[in-house]
Amino acid sequence: MAVSTHLDQFLNTIDDDYVACSICLERYTKPKVLPCLHTFCERCLCDCFEKHGDLNCPACKTPCELQDGGVSELKDNVFMSSLVDLENERRKLASGQYRVCELCEDREVTHFCIECCEYLCENCERMHRKIKATRLHKVRLISELDAQREERPSFVEYVVNCPTHPESKVQFYCDTCQVPVCTACTIVDHRVPEHAHRYLSVAAEEYGMQLKDNVTKLKAKEDCIDANIEAVKKWRVKIHSLFDQEKEKVNIKAEELIQSVGREQQRLVKELNNERDTRIKQTDILIEELKFNHTNVNSACNFAETLMRHANSVQLLSTRSVVTRRIDELLKIRDEWEEPLDGVEFEEASDVVVSNLGRIKADACVKQCSIENIPKKVWKGDEACLFVRTRDARGNDVIPRQKLNGTLNKPNGEVVHLEFSNNYDGTHSTIFRADVEGNNQITLTIDGQAVPGSPFEFSTWTGLVRTIGQQGNGKGEFKSPLGIARDCRGNIAVADTDNNRVQIFNGALIFKNVLTFPNFKNQFKPRDVAISDDSTYFMTDSGNNQVVVSKQGGQPIRCFGQGELKDPRGIAIHPIDGNVYVCSYGSGTVEVYTQDGEHFRTLGAPGSGQVIFKGPHSIAIDSKGTLFVSDSVQLGHVYGCDTVGNMTMESEKLENPRGIAIHSDGYILVISDSPYYWNRGFYKLNRQGKIVSKFGGNESVVNRYDGIVFNVDNISRVLLSDWLNHRLRVFVM
Repeated sequence: MAVSTHLDQFLNTIDDDYVACSICLERYTKPKVLPCLHTFCERCLCDCFEKHGDLNCPACKTPCELQDGGVSELKDNVFMSSLVDLENERRKLASGQYRVCELCEDREVTHFCIECCEYLCENCERMHRKIKATRLHKVRLISELDAQREERPSFVEYVVNCPTHPESKVQFYCDTCQVPVCTACTIVDHRVPEHAHRYLSVAAEEYGMQLKDNVTKLKAKEDCIDANIEAVKKWRVKIHSLFDQEKEKVNIKAEELIQSVGREQQRLVKELNNERDTRIKQTDILIEELKFNHTNVNSACNFAETLMRHANSVQLLSTRSVVTRRIDELLKIRDEWEEPLDGVEFEEASDVVVSNLGRIKADACVKQCSIENIPKKVWKGDEACLFVRTRDARGNDVIPRQKLNGTLNKPNGEVVHLEFSNNYDGTHSTIFRADVEGNNQITLTIDGQAVPGSPFEFSTWTGLVRTIGQQGNGKGEFKSPLGIARDCRGNIAVADTDNNRVQIFNGALIFKNVLTFPNFKNQFKPRDVAISDDSTYFMTDSGNNQVVVSKQGGQPIRCFGQGELKDPRGIAIHPIDGNVYVCSYGSGTVEVYTQDGEHFRTLGAPGSGQVIFKGPHSIAIDSKGTLFVSDSVQLGHVYGCDTVGNMTMESEKLENPRGIAIHSDGYILVISDSPYYWNRGFYKLNRQGKIVSKFGGNESVVNRYDGIVFNVDNISRVLLSDWLNHRLRVFVM
């Protein structure tokens, strides 16, 4: 029987791509399928496992975990086994081995029994159908089978017997174990209800549909991978171009650096050559001078020897004065020479900058060095900068090889070592703070030798530094300024009381903004200001007996306190609980509010068993939450208390105490607006309320201070409001 051309092609394909093990290159023997779906002979997989001690797929290297049974426990590739059998059968058919009936071995083959796997002639096929045991077998015409196989070359329709019960055909599928089973299996090893099974054809049809859907998805995935492969190939080509561009940048930069290094090298070498040539020239001059001296000495020596040998007494004595004077001059010539210590040194750059290889340092001649911008007077708390210029013996600026040392001797006996910065241009600089009033002394040395001008003295001063503003209603002008506050950004707010506004300045006291509120019932009369951490302004308004809250833009957010406050003055925000504390001068109390304006507590009311106020004017709160209130009526004290009014401090008596400021070190500054000018100014109190010192009050003009705040840049400076002269004053204490 002839085999079609398509069948020949299929048999060749089967042999090459499907039924040959990629390890042994032979047809599969007991093929086993791995989890990655690659198939190999059982024996080949056993050899791999024995060789390596574990099993990775020989094709894709995917690890395969084996059970206790080893390779034999892997799933059999039943499909591949059937395909091998089919291929063997077809090759026998193609070679003519099955051209005659396998039963009668006489007539030509016309049929094939699927279940017996036998080729039959027409007569034997009729007998096959009559025998009771085989009459229900599936028998196909060879021509039909070939046509079906040609349409679907991989079609396999052999009847498969159960591996557990070889006498029984596989007819069912166990969904629980996911294996095909025979009828006997459903009774013995796969009984219901523990196992669920159904007809093999139903399960195969369902799985075939799932497989078809998955194949569609896999093909889409394959197309996507193909597209990625092409994209990666394009990227692979692009990588060369990309890196070539960057290499070109590297080469260009390297060339620039090479040129820069070359220029730096030439500069340093030129500097060394110039210095060498200068010193060689000086050496040549010295040699010529020595030669000249040598000639003069030799000439005088020859002249004297000639006189001794040839002159008579008269001749000898007649030249005595001239010869003696000349010899004395020549003997005074310095005849010892020491090698100068004027060294030179190349110092490599400490920072990794290719264009800066280093510097040429030389010995400085201390006598040629000088101190520049020597201060005569420095305000206490201010910083001063000192410059020292270093020169060599010829008076040229040099970067010295020696170390510059300096000490600051303060009036209180404290000695501070000054650290100098080398500016690498022939100058050194240092910054120091003058924080003790009196005469200071600075000593500067190089290699233990005092720099010319050292030591020198300067004075640290205290007192009035500057005045800001004048009477008026323009920007930066005032009319009876009272309370002052500073926010966390350094901005200064001033209650410009009789101008009915609050002015805002930056830390340098340059005008920024103004807050006015013209729509109140009575004129806005600010007495003091407090500023929260979020830059919200809280202002006491004695004209309307309230607290006005706004942002820096000027729009009022809320007003509160009309029911409790009488002539409100000082105001402060507690740094811990955030509450607002207001001095109600008219009622002799301190009223406590939340920042939303809700009344919280009253402090200092008569009969409350707490601290008693007569006329609380100003309030300040330290970082620990202690309140300090100045009482300017009758008693004239500053009281310290906690947030419920328990007194913790009572100061010494002061005359009309007003504004209060708390230093970071804990001491308290209090304005004294005494009717007697010699008592005016501000006092420094310790935490026990004792007066430590007094500042101000001796200015050339009569001042009346009210508000006080520390300057943002210098804690030795305070800003005072002078309500009598309508201005602000900066004072160093």
